[in-house]
Amino acid sequence: TSLYRDLLTNPRVFLPARKEPNNLTDDAVLTDAGLKEYAFHFQQAADDQVCGEASTSYTKLPDFSGAPQRAHKVLRPDLKLIYVVREPVSRVLSHHYHALSFGKLSTNVEEAIEQEPQLINWTRYATQAKQWIDVFGPDSIRIIPFDTYIKARRETIADLSEFLGIEPRPDLVQVDEVYNKGDNKPLPKGPMAIIQKRQFYKRYVRRMIPVGAREKLRKTFFPTNMKRPDPPGPETINLIIERLAPEMEELRILMGAPEPIWDVEKVRAKYAPAESPASA
Repeated sequence: TSLYRDLLTNPRVFLPARKEPNNLTDDAVLTDAGLKEYAFHFQQAADDQVCGEASTSYTKLPDFSGAPQRAHKVLRPDLKLIYVVREPVSRVLSHHYHALSFGKLSTNVEEAIEQEPQLINWTRYATQAKQWIDVFGPDSIRIIPFDTYIKARRETIADLSEFLGIEPRPDLVQVDEVYNKGDNKPLPKGPMAIIQKRQFYKRYVRRMIPVGAREKLRKTFFPTNMKRPDPPGPETINLIIERLAPEMEELRILMGAPEPIWDVEKVRAKYAPAESPASA
């Protein structure tokens, strides 16, 4: 969400009000009606703007497959791809916390991993990226570690603007705010959640409300997420790391990085139990 908002500050970029339309997850987009529905999201774009969208379902194998092939049929052959990847343990725990907010999954992370394969599968970054690289080629994609982006938002946006072939405007990026943070994130429930899911709201009402105004409305009227559960123990952290270690190495190779993208020992230390004063 932060990347979506930061890119949107550039007047040469058009991103639809519905950030994740998900049209490319289904063969319906290949029909005349489906193409019309997808094009609807971008009909307000100016001729000199580059268009994009941010459907995370396009990197959620095996639950959603075929998105790159559909994109190749529907969009330009020189499509540019941006893939933001978060430190894997943090992503798994964030996904688990998000699911808990909706009353899903066990509060025990290790049990939840066995209960819901998505926690690990959607964190297989190399697998998710390779499906797009196989179709559009390695030069079509920029893989951005989330922590690197957050530390250098303006620099990252400038680099991505050049990648997209537009004049960089990093001066327009508001670096004092990170959007869509899990803690205190507005969470639509009840009637408001139903309204948000209505096609009329998605197609007409939402697109007429500026992004900043929508953010204020959400914070005003929606309740916030539940308190985070206690962090998992070292055994669970090691389980996540072990299951994703091959993917992390493959991602390093895909990115051409000389060293691992994330220091596993620092990850372990981040989630290590704090010593009590008596044992220190």
